[in-house]
Amino acid sequence: MTRNGRMAGRTSLGGRLLRALWLQLLFISLVAASSLMAARYVLENGLVRQALDLEAKHFIDARRADPAYPLPRTRNLEGYLGDSAPAWLQRLPYGLHKDVLDPRDGEWHPVYVAPADGQRLYLVYLTGSIDRLVLLFGLLPLTAVLLALYLVAWIGYRASHRAVSPVVALARQVTQRRAENLTRRFSDDHPDSEVGTLARALDGYAERIGELLERERQFTADASHELRTPITIIRGAAQLLAGDRALSPAAEQRAQMIQRAATDLGEMLDMLLVLARTPQTPGGRCDVNAVLRAEVERCQPLLHGRPVRLKLIEHSPLTVTAPRQAIAIVVGNLLRNAINYTETGDITVVVLERSVTITDTGPGIATEDLPHVFTRHFRGRGNSQAGSGIGLAIVARLCDRFGWQPRVEPAADGGVVASVRFFG
Repeated sequence: MTRNGRMAGRTSLGGRLLRALWLQLLFISLVAASSLMAARYVLENGLVRQALDLEAKHFIDARRADPAYPLPRTRNLEGYLGDSAPAWLQRLPYGLHKDVLDPRDGEWHPVYVAPADGQRLYLVYLTGSIDRLVLLFGLLPLTAVLLALYLVAWIGYRASHRAVSPVVALARQVTQRRAENLTRRFSDDHPDSEVGTLARALDGYAERIGELLERERQFTADASHELRTPITIIRGAAQLLAGDRALSPAAEQRAQMIQRAATDLGEMLDMLLVLARTPQTPGGRCDVNAVLRAEVERCQPLLHGRPVRLKLIEHSPLTVTAPRQAIAIVVGNLLRNAINYTETGDITVVVLERSVTITDTGPGIATEDLPHVFTRHFRGRGNSQAGSGIGLAIVARLCDRFGWQPRVEPAADGGVVASVRFFG
């Protein structure tokens, strides 16, 4: 499964519904456990204590009125007074004791000890320990309620899952649909449901995308046909002109420059058309050092006699798996960008083991403009320089296609450092 597929699985509607169910059950369980602890506290510190305390007061008042009043002897309560209490009770201090072991039957009972006119009154609650009371009157009813709540939550989850399953199926169809296969309509599988409205909207959107793709195909085909012909004519005319022996050396040099420019233009056109036509990345090994030497030589005339030194420093040979035209477009745009903004000083091109850096001594760039330098038509170093602001956008697009890392940042002593990292 691809990374996008795993992300889609984690964020699917079914997954979110299941997470919501488990969170709901967890919340219910926490509330139930808290309720059980609260019930135990209420039984221990409220009902049992209060019942035994009232029973003790009732006996004491009745015994004062009638010394022959009998001790409590019921199914749930057993009373002892003074020395008549067994030894296992006489050691207990005053107050409520939640669990006292009765050696007669091995059971645990709550025992309440209270003063009674100079004697000690012992009341043994025979129903069982407080934990057993909690079990009988708290846990068992609560368990039944929890089971009912869990069942209702599960039924709600299943109903919700069935309700959103058409949406999940539609999302899967959209994910698996390729740009080349836009003829099948989503609404064919969801004709008469609420999801059908969404499917019909997606069908309309797919039709618009298909129209855009068709227009793009027509444009690339027309551009390839209409531009190749004049480029070929310019290249042939320049070749004939350069071979004319009547030309002066300067004119012959200019004719050769025209011929090289036409050749480069044709190669760049081929590269851009390849990028526009197919998502596959073209291959081929390329000597980056050789490309940079050619680009530096080609850009020398662009300085127009300005006091700017254009230097190439090759610290290491660099070979990249990519078409020569792609590397020429990337480094050529970065180099021309540096030339456009440098009026005096140096432009230094450095080839390293994994990257190429181009440092200029121009006016620099504002920190707030750095996130936008690769945006189309953005010109961050002032609007007075030439250019339409699409060169760095082309650089970003090519680097994204080949997995390179372009970067532009201010230089330490002014100017800008532009770099492309080809590996790692």
